[in-house]
Amino acid sequence: MDRAVQLVYRDKLHPSVIMWSLGNEAFYGRNHVAMAEWIRSYDPTRLIHYEPDLDAEVMDMHSRMYPYLSLLSSFAEDKSKTKPLVLCEYIHAMGTGPGNIKEYMDLFYKHSSLQGGWVWEWANHGLLTKTKDGKEYYGYGGDFGDAPNDGNFVMDGVVDSDHKPNSGLIEYKKALEPVQLVSSSDKTFTIINRYDFTTLDGLACHWSTVSDTGKGSSGSLDIPEGLQPGATAEVSVPEAAVIEDSETLLELSFTLKENTTWSEAGYEVARIQVPLRGVSALKKPEAQSEARVSIEKSASSIKVSGGSSSWTLSLASGAITSWKKADVELIAQPLLPSFFRAPTDNDFPQDGQDWLDRNLQFASVHTRAVDFAENEDGTATIKLSQKFGPKVLSWSLDLSTTLTFSPSGSLDFHVTGDPVGQNLPKTLPRIGVTLGLPSSFQTTEWFGRGPSESYRDMKLSQPVGLHTSSQISDLWARPEFPQECSNRTDTRWFKISNKEGASLTAQFYESLDKKQRHLFDFMASHYDVKDIFESKHPYELEDKKKEHVILRLDAEHHGLGTGSCGPKTLDEYALKTAPFEFGLVLY
Repeated sequence: MDRAVQLVYRDKLHPSVIMWSLGNEAFYGRNHVAMAEWIRSYDPTRLIHYEPDLDAEVMDMHSRMYPYLSLLSSFAEDKSKTKPLVLCEYIHAMGTGPGNIKEYMDLFYKHSSLQGGWVWEWANHGLLTKTKDGKEYYGYGGDFGDAPNDGNFVMDGVVDSDHKPNSGLIEYKKALEPVQLVSSSDKTFTIINRYDFTTLDGLACHWSTVSDTGKGSSGSLDIPEGLQPGATAEVSVPEAAVIEDSETLLELSFTLKENTTWSEAGYEVARIQVPLRGVSALKKPEAQSEARVSIEKSASSIKVSGGSSSWTLSLASGAITSWKKADVELIAQPLLPSFFRAPTDNDFPQDGQDWLDRNLQFASVHTRAVDFAENEDGTATIKLSQKFGPKVLSWSLDLSTTLTFSPSGSLDFHVTGDPVGQNLPKTLPRIGVTLGLPSSFQTTEWFGRGPSESYRDMKLSQPVGLHTSSQISDLWARPEFPQECSNRTDTRWFKISNKEGASLTAQFYESLDKKQRHLFDFMASHYDVKDIFESKHPYELEDKKKEHVILRLDAEHHGLGTGSCGPKTLDEYALKTAPFEFGLVLY
């Protein structure tokens, strides 16, 4: 009771305090009832909250921590509930993530009895310290000789220890935007006003078209006047919007018309993208009609030549170990199928632990057979029978890999996979390939989501567009506890080049019988997945930084979820272990 009284006396004059809480995870009994009764008698103006009062017998609301979406839906449909539900903690913001913020927001908007929640939490609590040789880093439990400790469990904020916003806060901001898209066509789109108390009259709207050509048009758009909170409006696509021959999106930026107490005129409060023209077809370079590819076999390798390109494949590993394009070497680390990622904090307790228990971190590609042929159409093919798996367990991914070399200088990398054996992992971190390029390849360009990191369940804050970067290091998200990060999803095409103009371009397709463009993920860095996995601090990872560029290209990638303290990756975003197929075109 003394604690409750002192709390109210201390903070009663703070206007930012909107309710009183009786504590955190401290069970529930008559002491809490007495605390609530005294607070209510002394300050009847504020609500009272306490999560362990599960039936809200005394509190003014039901409260839960990290619930599954199904629990929220069941609560909303239970007509016996007379008090609302708030989430005193949810979407645990630890490490890379959190995923599926939108799904929670959609339920809040759908049911009036679900009145939102508090993201856990605001900031990482790392303490700025130094290594013995003077390198600064943010330390956590165990770094100061302290025992027992919670390790890096204090690093769970939407801003880093220096209060720099991370991807979680950016995605959360997107989920809270006051203007959202409901539906669209190439002629009209419908928006909804998500404000609680005001119209959209205080906002201006600027539109522009986005395409992978970099060309577009722009202008201003009138927002329907007097659009009330929760109301929708259908708006026509501007007549001046030029739809390119390739994929085109209408981008709408909603900004403040006038200065406010919290920001200046021109501040963007919402951004919407409306698809006008669908994803464009796969593009490949054309070869001259009479051009042909030749194959030369030796005891340890196969050399393939076509156009300005020559490739070398190792018979022992089944990997492309060299690709010279106009005499410029593109390969600094062999090109091979790969499936592991360094588990995130949200992976570790559930999916990530399953990966480690199944020894995915030790699994590798084993080549069993190699066949090759020069074809009548001028191409050449190498077919590989491969297994991906750990040496100590009975499961594997049986791979049938076909490499098709074109006289145009392009490489078609087609893989089918079949999971076999006992004790297979329930999910896979990713399905794709990894290769290395010389350090001079620093310029990246892609059409997809960006500019910052994104995953299949954390991507809405990253608009589709034509993005560029001049330094590979600029693509790294720099988590304070090294883990999987810096992925970009929904990529249409990706290009990496050096200052002399040598380049490598990547696209994916769905299957051999459906050569339609397939959206993909990429990650470019100077860090090997094993080094990321084994490092516990950024300075440790920096000591292992590679000279060359490591490029990861994925047909599919597992989501993030909130499993560090809450539900793991939702089924719709999970990469379930099942037969798969993907095609990758490189040129």
